[in-house]
Amino acid sequence: MANEEVTPPWPKSYYLRPGYLMPMCMNKKTIENRVKDFEVRQDDVFIVTFAKAGTMWMNQIVDAILNIDNLSVLHEREHFEMIPLVEMGPTDEPGMVAAGIPFIPALIDALQSAPSPRRVSTHLFPEFCPSQLFEKKPKCIHVMRHPKDCFVSFFAFHNSIEVLADITWEQYIVEVLKENVEHGSYFDFIKKWADYADEPWMLWIKFEDMKRDPKTAVRKVADFLEKGLTDEQVDEVVRVTSFSYMKQMQKTRKGTEVFEEGTSGQQRKGIVGDWKKWFTVEQSNAFDELSKKKMKGFEKYMYVDDIL
Repeated sequence: MANEEVTPPWPKSYYLRPGYLMPMCMNKKTIENRVKDFEVRQDDVFIVTFAKAGTMWMNQIVDAILNIDNLSVLHEREHFEMIPLVEMGPTDEPGMVAAGIPFIPALIDALQSAPSPRRVSTHLFPEFCPSQLFEKKPKCIHVMRHPKDCFVSFFAFHNSIEVLADITWEQYIVEVLKENVEHGSYFDFIKKWADYADEPWMLWIKFEDMKRDPKTAVRKVADFLEKGLTDEQVDEVVRVTSFSYMKQMQKTRKGTEVFEEGTSGQQRKGIVGDWKKWFTVEQSNAFDELSKKKMKGFEKYMYVDDIL
């Protein structure tokens, strides 16, 4: 890790290990004592993402594909059922309560009792994930997004959800350039998961490709999951996983009380290149230099801004 400070840059966060900052809602005890031993099922579908890389979008796509004959279940899901992060919760420890973090149960409990096939999400580095993921090798989908867009989206998330502290862009970008923001180093995350990118049980897909051609993306995911969908069914999955459709669903979904009133909530814009409205030229250049340094030898996983 590039940064090994011991004091978090803002409230409602902690270091899982030196340099690996986490939001408090990702419970340290759950990660250290329960996630590693989580019992994986062969028909699980793991969805691996760096934060704000398209986690909920891919969850909705997979959920729609698995339930293509009963899409009404998508409207019955509560918020945290849509993003079942194995490392999240519970948020009932004194420090969390004192910080004003609303209660979120341990999602791992709900996952353990969920019917198959399950969607299991994570933002964790591989070494913190369930051991059986790499032994049983169920289907695993990794969504990759331009890091600058990830960070802009997560900054907005900071100021819309009660489990994170309100911060300014000036505060945030300083820590981004030090790799000292929640969920650890984006570059280390990509490099560690890249070790599995060519495995037959792993599908590596880009957020930008999903935006550019959602129908092809849905077909790719369905084929990977070995679900034979008709063209009409693919069109229906595209419809119920569009940004506008999901944004509307968010308005009536249970469990969204964690979002501050009047904010964008889980879905903000869902577009490509919004970072250009936030990064100054100096900040962008500094980030590009960091990217070149960190991704040496992993250039195939780098983004070149002018060809997006």
